[in-house]
Amino acid sequence: MHTSNKRELLSGIQYLLIGIIAEAVVLRWFGQRPSLQQLLAWTIIAGALSFVRFFILSLSEWTRKDDWQKVSRRNW
Repeated sequence: MHTSNKRELLSGIQYLLIGIIAEAVVLRWFGQRPSLQQLLAWTIIAGALSFVRFFILSLSEWTRKDDWQKVSRRNW
């Protein structure tokens, strides 16, 4: 399997988990609210989890980029 296919598959699984977590939270704490409030809560929770995901990915890419530059400078 190509690296890009693995990356796409992992991204899809991550977003699926974000959706499932958001749905579980909505059913647990917002189950008695009207549908529009449930949809709004789900959107906010899923958006917040996606933002956290992007933050973690950018942080890990930033640290990985710095490490790679340090290694390549040592080899030269």
